[in-house]
Formats: sequence, C-alpha cells, structure tokens
Amino acid sequence: MHHLLLGYLLFIFALDYQYLILILLIYGWRLYRYSKPLAVLLCCLMLMTTLRLVTWQPQIEVQSFYDGVITRVDTHSNRYVLKTDQGKVYVYVDQTKAQVGDVLRVQGDLRKSEQPTFPLGFNYPNYLRAINIKGIIIATEVEWMSHQITIHHLRRLVENYINTHFNESAPYLKTFILADRSDIDPGLNQNIAQLGIAHLFAVSGMHITLMSLILVFGLKKITQKQGLIDIALTLFLVTYVILAGFAPSVLRASFMAIGIMINRRFKLAFSAFDLLAILWIAVLLKNPYAMAQIGLLLTFLVTATLLLLHPKFSNHNKLIQMGIVSSSAFLVTLPIIATMQLSINLLTVVWNIVFIYYVMFIILPLTYITFLIPWFESLLMITIQVFERLVYFLSRMDFLTFRWIVNPGVQTIIYYGLLLVMFQSKQWTQGIKRLAVLLLFLIMISNQAWFDPTTQLIMYDVRGDAFLIRDRFNQCNILIDTGDLDHHKNLVHSLIKTHVTHIDYLIISHQHRDHYGEYTSVIENLPVYQVITNDNQKDFQGNPHHCGNLTFYIYPAIKKTTNENDNSLVMRVYFLDESILFTGDIEAVTEHYYATHYDIKASILKVAHHGSITSTTELFLAAVNPEQALVPAHRKNTFNHPSKTVIKRLEENHIEIHRVDLEGTVHFRYFLHQRWKKNYQP
Repeated sequence: MHHLLLGYLLFIFALDYQYLILILLIYGWRLYRYSKPLAVLLCCLMLMTTLRLVTWQPQIEVQSFYDGVITRVDTHSNRYVLKTDQGKVYVYVDQTKAQVGDVLRVQGDLRKSEQPTFPLGFNYPNYLRAINIKGIIIATEVEWMSHQITIHHLRRLVENYINTHFNESAPYLKTFILADRSDIDPGLNQNIAQLGIAHLFAVSGMHITLMSLILVFGLKKITQKQGLIDIALTLFLVTYVILAGFAPSVLRASFMAIGIMINRRFKLAFSAFDLLAILWIAVLLKNPYAMAQIGLLLTFLVTATLLLLHPKFSNHNKLIQMGIVSSSAFLVTLPIIATMQLSINLLTVVWNIVFIYYVMFIILPLTYITFLIPWFESLLMITIQVFERLVYFLSRMDFLTFRWIVNPGVQTIIYYGLLLVMFQSKQWTQGIKRLAVLLLFLIMISNQAWFDPTTQLIMYDVRGDAFLIRDRFNQCNILIDTGDLDHHKNLVHSLIKTHVTHIDYLIISHQHRDHYGEYTSVIENLPVYQVITNDNQKDFQGNPHHCGNLTFYIYPAIKKTTNENDNSLVMRVYFLDESILFTGDIEAVTEHYYATHYDIKASILKVAHHGSITSTTELFLAAVNPEQALVPAHRKNTFNHPSKTVIKRLEENHIEIHRVDLEGTVHFRYFLHQRWKKNYQP
C-alpha cells in the first residue's frame, strides 16, 4: 500500500507544483513495471480525485440571508461555524451569544478569502478548503429561529461541565480531553512551541492509546469476550472523535486503532503501515485539499515515519528507542515546523524525551482522574505548575535555536530525499555521515542569500509603505518603512522566510504609524545595524552613503512643519542602472521645494502619500521624469487611494505603474542588466 500512497501523494502535490508531474510519470511507469493492478488502482484514484476537483464548489453562493445550524462556537474570535445547505461557513459576529445547535438566519457580507499577497505567505483559501469551510460571512443581523439536538452537543456538554466544576485546571482539561488549546496562556503556548513539544498538547496516538488501555483494562474486569471489548472500544473511539471536534490527530489515531481491530478480527493481514496508507488515501479522496491542514499532515507524516523505522530500533533499550523516535519525528517535521515557527531548536530532541514521560505518566492520568473526580484538581495543578516552571526555565535556553527555513517546492523535495537516504542507512557510521550532509544542506539553504547574484527591489503589500532593497550576495539590505501594525506579522515573517539575515539600514520616513507600525517587530526579530528617521536625518543628509553595491543619498530636510507628511525623509537609492526616489508622504508644497532646489531625477518614483491627490504634481513629475512608478496604496485603505487623477497623470506621462492594491507585493529581480517582475495578486 505504501507504493500506492506515494504515487497518490505525488499526484496531490503535483496539483500545486506542476514540475512534479514528470516525477509522477516516471514513478507511474515504475509502478506499472512492479505491479499492474497497483498502477491501475492509482489511475482510478487520480481520476476520482480529478472528478472531485472539477465538481468542487469552493464557496457558497451569495444570498440575501443564510440559514444554518451552529456546530461550533469560538468565543475568542467571536465566530460561529454555521452548517448551511451549501456547506459550512464562518460567521463573524459582535458577540457570541448563540450556542451549539441554535438554528440562525444570518444576514451579512459574504467575503472571499484572499490568496497570499506576501512571498511565502500563509495560504488562507487553501486552509479553508482543507477544513471544508466554504465562506466567510461578516454578520450585520442574526435572527434566532429554533434549536436542534446534534452530535456536536456532546462536546458542548463536556465543555460546560469543565467550565462549571473546574477553575485553574480548566484550560488543561479542555486541551487534553477536547483537543482545544485556545484557553492556554499565550505566553506558555509560545514557550511550548519554542521547545518543540507542542505535539504533546495535541490529543494524538499517545493519548488515545492511554485512554484505550484504561478502557480495555476496565472492560476485561467485566467480560473476557474480545468481540464485545472491540465493539465497546470502537464505540468509545468514534464518540471521542466527535467529542474532540474531529481534530486531525484524534481522527487518525482513533481510526487507526479501529482498523487494527478489524484487521485482527477478520485476519486481513494488513500491516500497520498498510492501514495508515488506506486511511490517508481515504482522507484525501474525501478532500484533496486536506494536506493544507498542518495538523493532519504532521500526524500522518510522523506516524508513517515511526512505522517505517520501527524495525530499525525495536531491538534497542527504551531510552535509545525514545532518542531515535524523538530524533526521527524532529527531522521529518522540521520543514513544516520551521516554516510555522520561523526557527527550530535542536534541543527539541532532548526536551521531547524529558516531557513525554512527565506528560504521559503524570499529567495525563491525573487529568483523566480529575475530570471524573474534581477533588483531585489541586494535585493536578501542582503537577501543572511544575511543568509550567520547567517550560519557562528551559525556553530561555535558546543557544541551539536556528532559522533553518526550508522553502516549499524544490528545497523540500531535496530535503526529504536526503532524509530518506539517511533513514535507509544500515550502519550508525553511515547514518551519521548522511545526517551531516543533511545538516550541511540546511545550513546552505538558510544562508542562500550569500550565494544569490541578483539585486532585488520589493514593494510589500502592507497598509502604508514598506520597501526592501537587497544587494547581490547579501552585501547590503535596506528596509524603508515597515507599514502599519499587523497582528499577523506578515512583513517580518516574509523577511525571515525569504532568508533576509540582517538589515543594514532601517529607514523610517516619518512618524505616521502606517510607516513605522512594525518597527518594533523588525528590530526584535532581525539584527538592525543602523536606524535613520526624520529626527536624526541631519547626521546622514547631504552626502552619498555606500552599502555594498548600493548607494543612497538623503536630501537635506526643509524646516519642520506641523504637517508630519511634509516632514518625510526624501532619499534616492542607486543600484545597477536604476535610481529610485523615495518620497514618504510629502505633499505638493514640499514637492515644489525639492523640484525647484535639487536634482531629483530618477528612473523609478515611489509615488508620495500612497497616490493621494495632495501629491504627485505635474511640476514634480517633470522634475523626476521617471520611467516607472511604485504606488503603495493598500486595497482596503479608507481614503480611496490612489487618486484617479494621479493615476491618469502618470499614464499621460507614459509612466509604467506598479500598484499594491491591484498586484499585492511587487518583487523585482535584477541580473546581468535584465529585470524580472513577480507579483502576488490578492
């Protein structure tokens, strides 16, 4: 079955990465030579999936109102999951007063989720497809119609029981029983993620195994009939999947356990990996986009790895087994975890061994006992407080934390190829050598900026301004403005994921939040060597400054005014054959001053004030005489930027226009006097 699974996974990923089609064809031919029935079955799976995708309805239709029943309430986000006749949708409300089972009539705006507009940004539409959410409704009016009893009431009853009978331990009971970590302290969550032990807080095979053993132990006190025990255990596991809200790890672990019981009962002779492969294929047949759900991908990937490697370490003692299991899980999940957390901690291998015993043999049993007998809550809290203090202490040990970002696509394929070769090692010495090659590859791709011969100019899709100029071979990085506050941290995440190692000059044009909002995030996450603002620009103005192959010149400031826009720092950057004039938010009067007092000619103009009618006068355009214009006006700005008059003025001057509101992030690469443009349209 693993031959079939690998071919099917290649097909699924080839939907996003077309260059995998060639590998899929080669693999299909090899599979045909190996087993014709398997090759035919793979073709059938691909055909069924293709038909599924052709008939897939990604979003519900726009209606005047939407009727449905609530299946989940998220109080932290003021959001309902509403099951309508067209599919499930997210409904955002001012306050979450309704409950699971309430039938609502909702009026509101149906929003379309946007594609990522940043390099390597989070693909929210793919995620929504992965969890079968077919729309986002911003509710303007919600009418309660009736109430229904659904299978989701079981979760609500348990949640109400926890909230009623427990105080401090409630977040942990919800975590380990309902697979809901939303109430855990955000700071603790961050430390847990930093240590790489977040999987211990996801109800998974370990938790399901422990609960199943306890249940089977109790059932054997009642009956010795294996058939009755299997039926009772199956009913429990199905019920628990519903109770845990169909969490991916619970679904995988529970149905694997059920599959093992069926396999044993009917003597089907499937291996554990065969059962996992069948379950994985079934999940993807139901929803080909399911792999975009990170939790699902991780649980299948780790389980598959451990099943394949089990013969290699099963003969060793328990401690060595734990070390191999922890190391293997760490390596196989590294590209995914590093992309999510933007760093990985090599000590994760050690921390997993330390914490897995503590959680499995102390916290988990006490959690289940406390759930049934609330008197044990104080004892549970003592063990949790020890855990929290240990996590806090160990999270400070970050000397082996690295930003080894493996980008999706070719880098990921090479990484897993090297990992597979390492796993196939027959001797320890051979395995260590191959591990060294893998680590060398990680170091190289994480420092790939030092090998990049291109010069780059990036206009980021932020609210406000944010521009990055990257010199070839990582000799200089200049970041001009950081955009407005962004709780998603898109700018910083994009900088890190694209392997920006440092900022030589961080230049803030003026003191408006849409130009400095993410300043703190930038300096907290990246080394910044020099900061220039309109407060200290006198120390830098009037002379050219060289940084690698880049040169920038800051024009002398005019007298300070009460209009902060006109206090914007104005500068020109030179590289290769280009010169770019950055203007901040200066308005007509200040534009007139610079146009009549200085040489401001440039091949590219950063249009001032986001294309507002207050700026970009004919006189100024004539003085700059640009060939191209960069317009950083976010599509959701409330000022209707850019002005149609300004755009028309640019067009009449035959200037090529690049707009954030239409194109998302705009990325230029320069090499050998050639330029390539890429944009990330919303």
